[in-house]
Amino acid sequence: MASPYGLCIKCLKLKYLTKHHIYPQRYSKGPAEPVFCYICRECHTNLERKIRAEESKGGNERKKLNRKEYLRIAIEFIKGG
Repeated sequence: MASPYGLCIKCLKLKYLTKHHIYPQRYSKGPAEPVFCYICRECHTNLERKIRAEESKGGNERKKLNRKEYLRIAIEFIKGG
């Protein structure tokens, strides 16, 4: 399936978009939860970096954040925080 083309909700530029799952697929035991947004590849990469930074706070081992934390990070990122 081709990537959709449209307006990235973060940078507000017309680009090819990628699906970002709010609750990471890497922690899903089954199919991914259908909670996602479409953002461009560059913004998606930056959002993933922000998430990984939050997951690595406080030690070498990556911690799994709770659902509210993942949602908070995504909202803050999109709003410009």
